[in-house]
Amino acid sequence: MDEMSEHLQSLVKPIFPPQAMVQTMSRSGGYLISASWRLGSGRMDNWSKEIQVLIPSEVAERYAKLNEKGKSKADANLVSFIKLKLSDFRPEHDRPRFLLPPVETWEIKFEDIFPPRK
Repeated sequence: MDEMSEHLQSLVKPIFPPQAMVQTMSRSGGYLISASWRLGSGRMDNWSKEIQVLIPSEVAERYAKLNEKGKSKADANLVSFIKLKLSDFRPEHDRPRFLLPPVETWEIKFEDIFPPRK
């Protein structure tokens, strides 16, 4: 895992339920964060819908050019974005457990991380 993937992992892992499997990986110059968790406590319980957070390359490239203060603000904006989306997320689905669960994709837009200055 590269340094940015590790950084993203450390930022977003605490946002999800403690038992969530959270993976972060580089993808086409950007990043993909995926998360899912068991809906119950048993070994045979169904998995939640999978969340995929896509961070496009142009967002990742801009982030890399920021100073520490700018990165801290961008990190806070990313965490806020995911928390907001997660507050409306319904992890349940009716797909049988032997099939892959549905995927819900949240694409980060430039303005989600770097809002215009007022």
